[in-house]
Amino acid sequence: AHNLPIADGAFDLVISFAALEHVVSPITVMSEIKRVLRPGGRFVGSAAFMYGFHDRASFFHMSHAGLLYSLRIAGFAVERMWCDWPYAAS
Repeated sequence: AHNLPIADGAFDLVISFAALEHVVSPITVMSEIKRVLRPGGRFVGSAAFMYGFHDRASFFHMSHAGLLYSLRIAGFAVERMWCDWPYAAS
């Protein structure tokens, strides 16, 4: 995910659910996602926050502020972002 062997602008949509906390450099991965999206393409994803360490490769559990910052640094214009972790309220 840090160096995708895919041409620039190859996809209209990239989906990533609960994977960004498992990569060594989330900003690098988000930059790669941005690179492989066509202009106007969409990224839909999620990242763990209020979730305990859950894998040998559980590196980054970002707050909404950290995720927003990372997406903006990678070049995304964030249209919508929300917290929807029902177990965080329990």
